[in-house]
Amino acid sequence: MKRLIILSMLLLSACGQEKVINVGIATPPEIPALPDDLATRASKLPPIKSGKLEDVILDGAATDTLYNDVAIRLNSLQDLYNCIRISHNNNKPYSDCKK
Repeated sequence: MKRLIILSMLLLSACGQEKVINVGIATPPEIPALPDDLATRASKLPPIKSGKLEDVILDGAATDTLYNDVAIRLNSLQDLYNCIRISHNNNKPYSDCKK
């Protein structure tokens, strides 16, 4: 019984002497920039110059339209990613990125 009392007194006194270690504020992770192969902006293809059937077939009007649609989506995705990255890294709200 005597040992139990001594042990409990030691434990209580040890807990009372503990110092809190201040580790500071943790920095949040940063969002990296897009890799170079994804950061390259897609440019629009030039329009077909003449209305001749041969030119339309050779230039591939459907391919041009599909490419331009994908280019717009890729550029928009890059803009959104960069806006979120900058907002996150600067501790600003993401609400500005909803354009």
